[in-house]
Parts: sequence; C-alpha cells; structure tokens
Amino acid sequence: AQDQLVTTHGFDPHRAEVRHPLPWGGGNWSVGDIVRYDRAAVDTTLRHAATNRDRWVRNFATVQGDALRPGGAAAFVIPALHVQPDPAVAHDLLRILMAGDVEITVTTGPTDAAGHPLPTGSFVVAMGQPFGAYARTLLTNQPYTWGDTGATPYDTTTHALPLMMGVTCLAVDDLPPVETHPLTGLPELPGHIEGDVAAVVFRTPATSNASTILVAGALTAGARVRRATVAGASPDGNGGMGDFLIADLSRDSITALAASTGASVHGERALPAIVMTSLALPRVAVVQTWRGSATDAGWTRFVLAQHGIDATILRPADLREGVARSRHDAIVVASEPDRNLRDGLDSRQYPAEWAGGIDEAGLAGLRAFGEDGGTVVSLGEAAGVVIEAFDLPVTNVAASLGKEVYAAPGALIGLDIDPAHPLAWGYPATGQAMVVGPVLLDLTREEGEGLTVAARYRRGDPVVAGWMRGARRLAGRPAVIETRSGARRVILIAFRPQFRGQTAGTYRWLFNALWRSVAS
Repeated sequence: AQDQLVTTHGFDPHRAEVRHPLPWGGGNWSVGDIVRYDRAAVDTTLRHAATNRDRWVRNFATVQGDALRPGGAAAFVIPALHVQPDPAVAHDLLRILMAGDVEITVTTGPTDAAGHPLPTGSFVVAMGQPFGAYARTLLTNQPYTWGDTGATPYDTTTHALPLMMGVTCLAVDDLPPVETHPLTGLPELPGHIEGDVAAVVFRTPATSNASTILVAGALTAGARVRRATVAGASPDGNGGMGDFLIADLSRDSITALAASTGASVHGERALPAIVMTSLALPRVAVVQTWRGSATDAGWTRFVLAQHGIDATILRPADLREGVARSRHDAIVVASEPDRNLRDGLDSRQYPAEWAGGIDEAGLAGLRAFGEDGGTVVSLGEAAGVVIEAFDLPVTNVAASLGKEVYAAPGALIGLDIDPAHPLAWGYPATGQAMVVGPVLLDLTREEGEGLTVAARYRRGDPVVAGWMRGARRLAGRPAVIETRSGARRVILIAFRPQFRGQTAGTYRWLFNALWRSVAS
C-alpha cells in the first residue's frame, strides 16, 4: 500500500522530484507492471543514447582527457611480488587493476621510489593514462568529508585497496628512474618451493592467505600438518610463529600446490624440536537466517570456499534442533543486525520452516555445541547474540547508543595487535580492519585465565581511512577476544574480517579462529 512507502536516506517516495518525477499513486501493482516499468526504462535509455550519440562520445572523451591532467601523485608503485607481505594477494590487486583497463608497467632493473628500494619486477601505475583517476581512487587513502549534518552515509566510506588487502603500495611524485615495459598479462602466481632438496618437512608462512589454501589441499591429500608456536625454530633460524609445517607429502605434490596457490614453501630436513599444535581440516558451519540482510554469511562462505574450506549452512531452525558436535568443529555466526538475527522472518507472513530467528531454543542449541567442545566465532554485529548465549564477561556498549552518537557505515580502523596470540599469528604489531555497524565491545572483568584480547583498536584517533561518527569511542577497546571455559571456546571478532570478499588483509583473523577449532 502507498502508506507503507517510507522516507529513507533523504528520499521521500511520495513527493515528485527530478530523480522521481511520477510517484506511485497507489492501487494494484503486479509482476506485469514491474516488467513494463523496466522495459520503459530500458527503451528510454537506448533512445536517449541513440539521439544524443555525439554528446555521449564527446563527454566520454572529455572525461578521459581530464584524467590525464596532472594533480596529486605522479604514480603509484607496487613493489615486486616476492617482497610483498602476502605475494598472492598483491597478485590479486594487479588482477583487479587490469580488469579495469588500468595500464601497468614493470621495472626492468632495481631502483628506488619515495626512499624505498624497489627490486626488479616492481609495478608502476602512472596517473597520466585514461583510467588514471580510477586507479587513484582505488589505490590512495582518500579523505572522506561528510560534516556534522546529523545524517549518516548509507554505505562504506573508503575503498583504499592496498590498506584493505594488506599490499605495500607507494605514492610517488616522480616516475621511478628506470626503464619499464608494459604488463600485457597477469604475471605467474608467485608460488615456489626453496630450501633443502632432501626435505621431508615443508614450511609455509602464517603471513599469507595462500598458505591456508595450500594447507587445506595438503590435509585433503593426507598430509600431517602442525603449527609452530614459537618463532625462529627452523634449523636455519628462520620461521615465524604460527607457520605451518607439512609432513608425509611428496615434494612433487607440495610443488604443485605452491604453484597453483601462490604460496611460498621452504623445505627442511626435520621437524623443529619445539612445541607444536597438530591440525585437521576444520568442519565449519555458518549461521544464516532467511532474511535478505544475511549477506555477510554468504560472503563468509564465499571467502572460505576460495581458500579451500567448505562450510555448510545452519538455519535458525537447525540451532533450535541442536547441532551435532560430531559433524562440526566450528560455528561462525556472521554479522547481521541483532534484531534480524533474533527475530528472523515473521511467522505470520512466511512458512514455519523459514520463520523465526535465534530465539531461546536457538541460543540453547548454540550453547550446547560450545559446551560439547565446539568453537563458536562471531563476526561484527553477531556479538550480542553470542555474548548472551554463553553469558560472556563482555558487553556491547554500542547497543545503547544512537546513530547521533556513534555511527559506523564502514571505515578502516587502526589495530594494535598482540602477535604472540594464536589468533594473531602472521600479523605484525599494527594493522587495520573494516569496521561496520554498532559494535563497541568492553570486558566486564580483567583479562586473565579464560579471557584474552588478541587485538585492540588504536588509541587516539583510530580512523585510518573513511568516516565514522564517535570514532574515539573505539579507541583502546577490544577488537578480537577469545574466551575459554572448560572445553568451550568462543571468539568474538568485533569487525568483519571477510567484508564483501574485499578485505584480504584481515581474512587470516577468521582463518586463525578456525584453525584454533581443530588444534591439538
């Protein structure tokens, strides 16, 4: 009915305006009306393009010409893949740029840029090209000016891909003083194997997303996999905390996995004499309501599938019936507005098998899974449901704050990280994460036995890129929490580490949580 149309994001569907000249007056509206509405829009667009072809072509040429005008950095330089924190992710950034027709050149010798040494094979994205403005938008830490209007941006306020993906990328005022040649196709994935030719153990670093794909493949092939609990434990003194050590798999098999995944592997003659954890391939379930707002669950399954981990779907009805610990090691409750998670779909409008959310019976099912030794991981806004299910010594302060006080449509927030915590293995002492939604966690008791924090939001002004109202309320608060009680492990990740399949730099927070569920 017409009275059900509501004003949102400053748009009033009842009032005629330039972008909405003919408001709906009410009455019957069927599928046929929708088809005719879409057909009219398509016909009008095509007619306009045909009638004004010269103007469209001229305007397009003008836009491309404007992109060639100087302003800001002359170029962005992506150091060679082998010196990137995660070479396979840097390779994916090149793929994204090339898919947008961005021209990239490759250095033919060593040089330097902005005071940083650049090895041969580094990538240069000059701004003097037709799609230079597009590249600048993706690669720079762009400011977002919103002002204190009382309104809130409807979507994320940054898309600085190097920060989101964890790729080293330098803005330079002058092109590097070295010859380059055009990059005409994606370079080969950087996966390789090095080290002892008589190796029986193969180490792959905790710093790379590709290592999770390789380890999942190795486990599927029957290998034994362990994780190092200390750094520098390899015979050559190398190796990081959390590195994966693979045994009982042939060198040929490891070589093939490295080539297909882009992971780097180092061969060694024996396992180091240290305490290690043994791993299995985690059996994961992702909670997904039937509501349209459950997109984060879909992104979670998408990212896991990309990295060799299959995940089944758990509906609220499955939680109410109980989840067998014998079938799953971990349950991920993906981010969704708290009310949507709890209420689900209205039973008055939908069949019983689709209706309802995580009610008391669902909370009991989640709790029983945890008490039986399962690991439960909450992402973003799912924290409130999980905190209640397990009566955790944590509270979400944002639940009582209005948007006029705290609003997080999507910004990159700085992290202070404890690299020795198993959830943080592979990360340096600082980083950033995409924060979306009203989640401000606080501990209700001090850290200690059974309650640890792997990362906190940066103190001071924590915003690295984008816009947020009340950002300083985040400063110093826990961002990643692990609680233990008996056999139960519950992990709260206050941000969304797999946000829309874009934030590759924080995927490993989720991966580490899942590896924790099978570590022994």
